[in-house]
Amino acid sequence: GKLYTITISASNDPRLETSFGPDSTPMLLQTKAALPTVVNINFEDTAAYSTKILWTTYDGGLPIVGFSLRLSRESEEYSDGQSMVGVTSKMGQAGITSSYIVTGLGAHLSYRFIVVATNTLGFRPSGPSDEIRTRPAAVSIPSLIAVSSTYAEVSWPFWYGKNR
Repeated sequence: GKLYTITISASNDPRLETSFGPDSTPMLLQTKAALPTVVNINFEDTAAYSTKILWTTYDGGLPIVGFSLRLSRESEEYSDGQSMVGVTSKMGQAGITSSYIVTGLGAHLSYRFIVVATNTLGFRPSGPSDEIRTRPAAVSIPSLIAVSSTYAEVSWPFWYGKNR
């Protein structure tokens, strides 16, 4: 947990910034350690095959040792957690703000994410994020493979996504 030093001083007038009499002996107070908590999941720069996910973590008073990500595509079950390598984090007054670029998504599909934070006590998953939809992919150009007087063979590059 977090360690605090507390000193108590007495005053007869709360408007005065000086105390009367000696201050108490400094006391140490340590809060109980807890599992980390992930809140405020947001998204930026969502493209056809990627998105940037941002979140805030409260560390539970212990060092964060890692994050993993679970995702659900088009209302499917959530995937097993995959380690997040390359998370960018900075400490702020409202906790630790982190971001990660998720790649390998399908174009024009809906996703929900769960961020799992781990500290030295254990791990805790976030609640599911709001749903996001990746952008449609650029339309690929078909190519003509063979042609005769009775048929044409056309090749259209594979596209993973849904037309809506």
